[in-house]
Amino acid sequence: MSNANTELRLAQKDSRSVCMKLAEKELQLSTTEGDLRVEREWRITLQETTLKDKSKISDLMQKLLEEKSRNRDSAASLEMAGKEMDSLRRQVRDQEQTLEEMGIKVAESKLLADEMREAGGLLKWKSDKEFSHCKSCAKEFSLTRRKHHCRSCGEIFCGQCSDNVMELASSSKAVRVCDTCYGKGLVRFNTTNSSSGPSVLDK
Repeated sequence: MSNANTELRLAQKDSRSVCMKLAEKELQLSTTEGDLRVEREWRITLQETTLKDKSKISDLMQKLLEEKSRNRDSAASLEMAGKEMDSLRRQVRDQEQTLEEMGIKVAESKLLADEMREAGGLLKWKSDKEFSHCKSCAKEFSLTRRKHHCRSCGEIFCGQCSDNVMELASSSKAVRVCDTCYGKGLVRFNTTNSSSGPSVLDK
């Protein structure tokens, strides 16, 4: 009987030990399952985030390709615009050169016409009675401010506005001319005789 009780107590003790171990295992299992659920949820969230990031990367790549395409188009447009500007600059230079040449020809034609007019004696001298004031400064003529004809244009000036002399095609010596005609003579001389030596115009 004593042995049976001892064995019973040992069996109960073993049973309690097994129950405690079983409870510990169940607690560990429950904790592990909780950890697994958290890990699974975290993995799902991470997968979803990864998919979203891949989608964003794909969109960014597409935008990058589109931007590169636009940049290529912009570069081509800029290159074309640059070529057009160079072409316009050349045209402007050519037009300016043409205008300059035309201006020189017009000036030469005017000077030639003046020379022909002088040589042909086609100038009409103005009558002293028609003018009471100087053609240039508009000062009134008087006993001290006398009238003088310009031998080039035929107009009437005061002495101060016609105190120049130069040779004309219609005269064999230097004659009185007004300031305007003297200036024209200088231009004609510089244009046609720039390499002929010193000027024959004397003021």
